[in-house]
Amino acid sequence: MESFGINCDLGDSPKPGSHRRESRLIPYIHSCNISCGFHGAKPVQIEKFLKLALENRIKIGAHPSYPDPGGDGRKILSLDPCELRSTIKSQITAFRKLLEKEGGKLSHIKPHGALYNVVASVKSQAIPFLQAIFEISPATPVMGLAGSPLKSWAVEWGLGFISEAFADRKYQTDGTLVPRSEEGSVIGNTSLALCQAMSIWQNHEVQCLGGSVISIHADTICLHGDNPASLEIAKALKKALKNSVKHE
Repeated sequence: MESFGINCDLGDSPKPGSHRRESRLIPYIHSCNISCGFHGAKPVQIEKFLKLALENRIKIGAHPSYPDPGGDGRKILSLDPCELRSTIKSQITAFRKLLEKEGGKLSHIKPHGALYNVVASVKSQAIPFLQAIFEISPATPVMGLAGSPLKSWAVEWGLGFISEAFADRKYQTDGTLVPRSEEGSVIGNTSLALCQAMSIWQNHEVQCLGGSVISIHADTICLHGDNPASLEIAKALKKALKNSVKHE
C-alpha cells in the first residue's frame, strides 16, 4: 500500500482557493489524480499541479471525466459508447502528452465524479471507458472503487486495477459511497477520518452510515482536497501509515 498509500484528486474545482489548499496536500500524499481539463482546473492550473507533483516525486494519474465544465464533472451525461470512448481517449492522450513534456510518466487512470460512480456499477458505461484505456495505454492500471464490479471488468480487458477506499466519505451497506447530497456523507472530523482509514488499512472493514460494518480491501486511500479538514487528515494519516509499516 505504501506506493499508492494516500491519494488525492487535484484540480477538481475551478476555484483558486481550492487549488491553494490542494497544493498544500502534496507533500503528505503518495499519489495524485489530476484533472484532464474537462472539469475543474484550466490548462495553466493543470501544469502547476503536474510540476508540484513531479517536484515532490509522487505518482501522477490522469483524472478524466464527463465533459461537464459547468457542473464540475458531477452530473451524469447520456453519452453513447462511441462518444464516451472518444472523450476519454482525447483527455488521457492530451494529459499524457503534457505530463511527458514535463518529464513525467503516467502512473494510473482514475475516473472523476459522476463518471467514477457510473463506471463502478454500470457495465454499458464501464466498457467504453476501459476500451479507451486499452486502446491508448494498456499498461496503465485503472484506479476505482474497492469491491466494485469495475475490477473484474478491467481484468477482462487485461488492465491492472488499483482498489480505492475513502478516508473522508461515508459508505452505504452495498459498498458504494453515500451521495454528497445526503447529510453526513463527508467526514470533516480528523479523528473520525483517521479512524476510518486505519480500520480499512489494518482490519479491512469500514463502518457504514447506519452503523453496520462491511468488509473492504483497498490498495490506496483517497482524501478530497475540497474537504476543509483535508490537510490535517493527510498529516495524521501519513504519520499513522508510516508508524504502521514500522511495526509490521
